[in-house]
Amino acid sequence: AATTTTTTDASPTPAINPNTVTFSHFDSTFCSQNSESFKDKKVLMYCTGGIRCVKASAMLKQRGVQDVSHLSGGIHRYLEKYGKDGFYKGKVFVFDQRVALDADSMLVVKQEEEGEKVVDDVGEKSHDCQHEKQQQQQLQKQKDVVGKCIECNIPYDEISGANLCSVCRDLILICPSCRNTLHEFHCDRHQRWKDAYFTFLERFTVEELEKQKRELQSLHDSYYLPAKKHKNVRKTLRKQMEKIDARVDDIKVGNAVVEQNAKRRCRTCFESNDICDGRCWGFWKHSQSPHHVQGGGNGSTLEPIMEAKVGDRVTVGPNWNEIRLGGRGSQQDPVRFGTVVNIKSWASGGDELDCVAVKWDKSVDCGRRRNTSGTEEQQSEIYRWGVVARNGQR
Repeated sequence: AATTTTTTDASPTPAINPNTVTFSHFDSTFCSQNSESFKDKKVLMYCTGGIRCVKASAMLKQRGVQDVSHLSGGIHRYLEKYGKDGFYKGKVFVFDQRVALDADSMLVVKQEEEGEKVVDDVGEKSHDCQHEKQQQQQLQKQKDVVGKCIECNIPYDEISGANLCSVCRDLILICPSCRNTLHEFHCDRHQRWKDAYFTFLERFTVEELEKQKRELQSLHDSYYLPAKKHKNVRKTLRKQMEKIDARVDDIKVGNAVVEQNAKRRCRTCFESNDICDGRCWGFWKHSQSPHHVQGGGNGSTLEPIMEAKVGDRVTVGPNWNEIRLGGRGSQQDPVRFGTVVNIKSWASGGDELDCVAVKWDKSVDCGRRRNTSGTEEQQSEIYRWGVVARNGQR
């Protein structure tokens, strides 16, 4: 949402972060709580591209705040015009493959869009001058880092689709050192949950799972989550406790084993990190994630995906994830078999045909849906990256 600065004739005050999860909450939360105190003040608003501010300023005016202005074109246009000579520090999220740009980068982009030649005087200077200028630029960029690692609070502003909150999948800032010590991450809103809420439970013992459930129950019953205001949050906690109960039961009856050395998994596709580097969604798929590179980009390659065609008979492959996709078969048929009914691309807008749609045989529970007449029918499911195999090859 928009960021708001209120000023009086005496002195300016720091900008206020609305801290709204979605823009639809801006009026019902931020405006309703602050409109009375803003009525005798001048309110200045800015956001990424200026669109949200137009709507946000209208919401405040509807609640009686008359003196409201917003930055035309948002920070995006501001940086294009003023670059590093302006007052804005840090990076701006640009909602495409570039992810986030600083002031210098925004200025270069504008010059390129307008067909101007990007001048770099470094090549015209001596080697010593080049090195000195590069050092100065690096120091300046470090000073302009306003983001902080969610864990250790050191300055850090690299945004990656691989770093998502385990609860809500919000993007978070986490430095490489902290990332390497954790299996899952939690955003600011869910820091209280970081020792109790995990998407992947295979590495925890029964005792650890029972401890997690007690902590989740305490959060569910705590004063900081009033029932009337946090119905969906409490529902999320209850579902996680049910998930823990099911896991504990499976371990106790021998249907599951504890994998204390389990690999970190992608929060989006649930694959292990030697299959997916976590950037398998959105524009990260095309700009940063090497889809056939193992270990998140360490340079070693997987075997090529085997070409498939409609009508091929397939079974579960070496990368079948039972946690996400279910068992490898049924009581009647220990190994599931199915038929390829379509060849697809995993990402919307992508041109890489790296997925197959499979309709499993009727003896398998996976893919069954009730149609409008109330009878069950088998529907196709989409898989990728060696999840299914033909003649033992992915």
